[in-house]
Amino acid sequence: RLLWVTVQLLAAWGVVFIIMDVWEEYLNSPTVTTVDSTSYPIWNVPFPAIAVCNINKVSRSATWKLAQKLSKSRNVSAEELFPMLQYLGRLYDHDPDNTKAMQKLHSILAEHNQDVDTMMKELTPRCEDLLVRCRWMGRGKSCKEMFKMRKSMEGYCCVFNYIRPTDNFDDDDESRNVTVGERLSAPGYHMGLTVLLDPQPDDYYYPLLSSYGAKVLVFNPGDFPDTPSGGLIEKLVPPKTEVFFRLEATSVYAEPIVKSFDRKQRGCLFSSELSLLFGDSYSYSDCLMNCRIRSIHTLCGCLPFYFPVRGRTRKCNLLDVPCLHKYREKWSTLRPTENIPGLGAEMQESISCEECSPACSDTTYHVQTSSAHLSQTPYLRSGFIENISLKNHSVFHLYFGSRNTLRLKQDVLYYWYDLLSNFGGICGLFVGFSLISIVEFVYFFTLRLFFAARGAEDKNSGKNIDSANKIRGLGARNRDIYWREIIPRQDVTRY
Repeated sequence: RLLWVTVQLLAAWGVVFIIMDVWEEYLNSPTVTTVDSTSYPIWNVPFPAIAVCNINKVSRSATWKLAQKLSKSRNVSAEELFPMLQYLGRLYDHDPDNTKAMQKLHSILAEHNQDVDTMMKELTPRCEDLLVRCRWMGRGKSCKEMFKMRKSMEGYCCVFNYIRPTDNFDDDDESRNVTVGERLSAPGYHMGLTVLLDPQPDDYYYPLLSSYGAKVLVFNPGDFPDTPSGGLIEKLVPPKTEVFFRLEATSVYAEPIVKSFDRKQRGCLFSSELSLLFGDSYSYSDCLMNCRIRSIHTLCGCLPFYFPVRGRTRKCNLLDVPCLHKYREKWSTLRPTENIPGLGAEMQESISCEECSPACSDTTYHVQTSSAHLSQTPYLRSGFIENISLKNHSVFHLYFGSRNTLRLKQDVLYYWYDLLSNFGGICGLFVGFSLISIVEFVYFFTLRLFFAARGAEDKNSGKNIDSANKIRGLGARNRDIYWREIIPRQDVTRY
């Protein structure tokens, strides 16, 4: 019996230990991401937004016009102002070299009440000059109608399929009414986006890279194109080349039941949970961008001109460049959500964005690149470069390489019947427990116990009645003998 009791106790301990381990895992990570489909069609996936940015950030011809404009009301010639205006490029890279020259230039611009945002937009190479020919889904279209000059982390760029109405994060009705982006109906480079570029090397005045060409940024249509947030792909298109960008997409969605769990448990956010901050277009990238904006405004009291703003915020000028350079590394580093040994310095030189989590429903893009030397002959038949003499031109194609994409689903790790099945299997393995055993336990410790106690009480009551009747039937002499000899042998208290 002792051995059997020991075995039963060990089995019960095993049941409790394993069930508690499964339950703790369920509480810590109640959701799981699985493959929902490997053949999700591309026409159900938004085509990404495309930003074409000239490596040259300041146009030489536009700078000369600005120098002539500023020289009209000062005792300085346009020839003297022209090389000085090159320091306006410091508003891009935040290099505090030669602060005295930047202070002098700032005073000149302040006298003319030059707005930083407007001035830098006018100095940016124009989209009409950079984009020569465009083709979308096999049909030629006007580049001017397709591309608009918008803000990005590369400054002002020519953007296509960007569904955010404004470049700001203002919470108003206009920012909520986002439009539906473009989609493709078939794969292949002839059914995607094709653009003929002319980087115009002769107009270079302040390039950020020591090369010619353009950058192509691929990002989610609803996100601000921000490189440090991790939701943007950068590709370089050098002159005299034809580049093929093959797209692949991975989309994820969450079942409604996932929302019933705590945010930290599921590890993602639904759009409705931060509607007061981002309207109906919340994204992880935009949340990190907003966190960086808050830090920059707190430490330097301004924002770079190419940043989205919320409300009235002063644009950084040349006097703010040293401050922007001081904290540049801090704003590019995201603080981990948990303490990691050996990263003490990084924890200090970083920004904390604990309110940001990945979106529960999102689409990410992947790009495979191949290139070749650009030749004019293949395009003569199609008429794409008709009447154009190729010099430093380049062509890029952005397209889906397959009609199928990958779709993931975020669901709960265990539904209630899964937990019941797991717990039942564990109990059955160790102690032979089942639903029938529960019914038996209830029966034996309620109904069976009640009727057993009641039966014993009725049996004792019947014995008492039989003894009393027997005593009444005896005579006086016999009753005395019965009380003296028989009763002492029994329990007289019951009488």
